[in-house]
Amino acid sequence: MNQEKDSKGLPGTYKLGAWYHSARFNDQHFDNLGQSLADGNTTGIGNPVWGNGGVYFVIDQMLIKGQRWSEEGLGVFLRGGVSPSDRNQVPFYLDGGISYKGLFAGREEDTLALGVGYGQISGSLQGLDRDTRKINGQPNRPIRDYETVIELTYQAQITPWWTIQPDMQYVIHPGGNIPNPGAGSQLTPIGDTFIFGARTAIKF
Repeated sequence: MNQEKDSKGLPGTYKLGAWYHSARFNDQHFDNLGQSLADGNTTGIGNPVWGNGGVYFVIDQMLIKGQRWSEEGLGVFLRGGVSPSDRNQVPFYLDGGISYKGLFAGREEDTLALGVGYGQISGSLQGLDRDTRKINGQPNRPIRDYETVIELTYQAQITPWWTIQPDMQYVIHPGGNIPNPGAGSQLTPIGDTFIFGARTAIKF
């Protein structure tokens, strides 16, 4: 929308889509005999379920157009998707944020962005974790629930063919609140963490 060179409105992109996979998938909670996969007598083979699919959307819209150069401006984005909980580890995902291109004088092609992403762990896996708690007598064992990432990044256009992008993230419930493999008892989840890094891209 408003992508043409002479458009008077602010540019934006809106998408709504769906997908479908016709293959066989396995239930994440119950085996092919109807027992919990956490049970000691389970076959270990998830109950077969046929087909998988989901819907998703994308919104990317400029809100304020800058006056100093053509592509300067403040934009927002929002993306999300849903799929069946019994055969997908993350059946619901949503992220969004804001970005500004050309914020600083002399850095017209650079982009500063702040975003938040949320992924919800499936109810089937949560049910499996509750069964594991009960069967193993571990009432304090973590139950997977969600992972949230807050990200601040700056993409710098060093040359027309080279970009460098420092990146800082804060991750809440890494892995969806899974037990920390280094804790020994499997009763302590992995703690929230900061991640610092950078990525670079070269076009040729």
